[in-house]
Amino acid sequence: MNKITSFKNEHRWLSNMAACEIIYGDLVFKSTEAFYQAMKTLDANERIKFQGYDGPTSKREGRKLILRDDWHQIKDDVMKFALKKKFSQEPFKSLLINTGDAEIIEGNYWHDNYW
Repeated sequence: MNKITSFKNEHRWLSNMAACEIIYGDLVFKSTEAFYQAMKTLDANERIKFQGYDGPTSKREGRKLILRDDWHQIKDDVMKFALKKKFSQEPFKSLLINTGDAEIIEGNYWHDNYW
C-alpha cells in the first residue's frame, strides 16, 4: 500500500493551511484552518476577522481566543465539517480520489499528536 506521510510539496493541498473556500452561513473562510480556528469562539466579531486570515495567521490568532465552553466536545465535528466542505469541491475532490488506496498520515515536526 502506498503512503502519504507529509503534506508538503506535491501533497501540500492536503494541509489545512492550503487555500480553499469554506462557506459557513454568511462567512467565507480562506482555508479549513481559518474556519476551524474561527469556530473556537462564539463571538461573531472575532469570527469575522478569520475570513481575512490565511492558514498560518489563523492558527496564530486562534491561540489568542477564549475557547467556547463546548469546544472540546465539538472540535472533531468542526474539523469533519471543514474537511467535507473542502474535499467536496474541485480540485480537492479529484486530487483526493486520485490518491487511490494510499494511507494518508500527516507527519509533522510540531508534535501535534491529536490530529
